[in-house]
Amino acid sequence: MLRGPLTGTRDVKLSGLCVECGLCDLTDRTKGNQVSSASTRNSSELIDVSSVSEEFIWEACPGKGVDYPFVYRAHYGHAMPESGLGPIEGIWIGHAQDSEWRERASSGGVMSRVLRYLLSSHQVQGVIVARQRVDRPLEAEWVILRNPEEILETAQSVYTPVPMLESLNELVAGETYAISCVPDQAAALRCLQGLGSATARQIRFVVGPFVGTGLKPEALTTFLHKQNVSASTVSGVRWRDGEWPGSLTVSLESGESISSPKFYYNHLTPAFVDEQSLQSQDFYNEFSDISVGDAWSPKYEQLGQGFSVVIARTTSAAALLSEMARAGELSLHAISLNEALPMHAHMRDFKSRGSYIRNRFRRSLGMNARDTGVLPTGIPRRRYAIEIVVSGIFAIASSRLGRAAISRIPDSQLGPLFATLRLKWKTLSKSTKRHGLQSGQYSEMRTRWR
Repeated sequence: MLRGPLTGTRDVKLSGLCVECGLCDLTDRTKGNQVSSASTRNSSELIDVSSVSEEFIWEACPGKGVDYPFVYRAHYGHAMPESGLGPIEGIWIGHAQDSEWRERASSGGVMSRVLRYLLSSHQVQGVIVARQRVDRPLEAEWVILRNPEEILETAQSVYTPVPMLESLNELVAGETYAISCVPDQAAALRCLQGLGSATARQIRFVVGPFVGTGLKPEALTTFLHKQNVSASTVSGVRWRDGEWPGSLTVSLESGESISSPKFYYNHLTPAFVDEQSLQSQDFYNEFSDISVGDAWSPKYEQLGQGFSVVIARTTSAAALLSEMARAGELSLHAISLNEALPMHAHMRDFKSRGSYIRNRFRRSLGMNARDTGVLPTGIPRRRYAIEIVVSGIFAIASSRLGRAAISRIPDSQLGPLFATLRLKWKTLSKSTKRHGLQSGQYSEMRTRWR
């Protein structure tokens, strides 16, 4: 574990801060800037990626920390809102009108339908999305799609890291794109755009999910091990299969499948949580044009089917959503910010305040930590005590002994137990974690790495 000052992306990796965004691969010239014929129409049209310099990549590295105050001014033209929620031009509860798209998606199908609409209406020439690999289904990958109907096959969550920004190496000159990516990657992309990268500016639209916790790839292999299933027999993986909120379903070559409800397989999170989850303060994907998350409310959970909270960050994004609603693509019901906030209060605290505290803990131990130039204010002292408990649980569960124990306890026992304990913990910590959260403010501070 590196403890000295960070001087480059190699130091970020040695410090355990890397979030596998794919930025580092943009300086790899071993491919000769060749564009894969599988992902482009005209392999002769190769783009010069020299505008993504090593200096740009270092500035935009989310592991070190993207300078949020700079990116806000460069991208939105104003300072960061004190709310810490990002700019908001409209909030809705929504879902895809097409029943097939709604059923096959993780949460209502809004993101997938927006990407399809952008492509089918020729507003972009390609969309960059994540999916489980076809040839190696336990692994995830990014892919550039040009056929609107292919997007339906990717209308699922992917909970393991995917280096989405690596795709900048394969953009075709003169074309524009839309991308779906997590908050860290959206911030890094906007930073590159703000620095003047012509390559990054080919990405004209960002659709991003709210992101709480993600998993390391080992979580999936552990799940299979617990089911006595060989990885070589797996033919497909769907993280949110079936009726919302869905189940982790692994299809086998024999035609059989194994499945675990979302709230049951969440027991893998403490043992295999990824670095982005613990470091990033951005839950709402502040630098996306449209950000989307599950509508966690008893009202919608009882209905099933799939409902999303949809936030437009810009006037053009709000106009696009309105256009899609008029065209019968989306069902959108406007709600207030006060209605939306309680649906994600627990995870908003985990990310905005929890990640800040966790990074402070790292610095107090002499370790390198991410710095985005954002300071959440008014954190009650007892919230630090809560974080000691939370971080302790993650440390124990992710230890060799903790992972060994989790791998040996059947899902049928550990899943329901974890779901019950999770609800009890949320109830016990609710008053502390929500104290001052609704009125909490965020201020800019000078970054330590500048």
